[in-house]
Amino acid sequence: MAEIYKCIHLNSDKHVGSIDQEGKIFARQPGLEEYIGWIDYEDGEVYNREDIFLGWVEDDGGVVAHYDEEDIDLGYVTDGGELYLYDDEDEIYVGKVVDMEDSVEGAAALLLFFDEEEE
Repeated sequence: MAEIYKCIHLNSDKHVGSIDQEGKIFARQPGLEEYIGWIDYEDGEVYNREDIFLGWVEDDGGVVAHYDEEDIDLGYVTDGGELYLYDDEDEIYVGKVVDMEDSVEGAAALLLFFDEEEE
């Protein structure tokens, strides 16, 4: 099972979610686990719980978000599970996926947990 952590500046990383072996994605809060989406491992695509297509991962780890028929380069995931978002011309480290088995798991983390991250 892959575990998703959000980087908290000057503090311990916060455990925010997980992805099970079937590709189901869950948000975690104290005492609560909520199903929020799923992964198509074969195509490298990510969907929310309503089966709406959110985006995909490129072969090089680049993550592309799909909004209103438009594709936007969101960020990337490293082979080690580190997650980065693009902000203007910068790359911002936002978190990591521990025990990541496929880069699409990092894409799912960026698309569902960090997409609206501002810093």
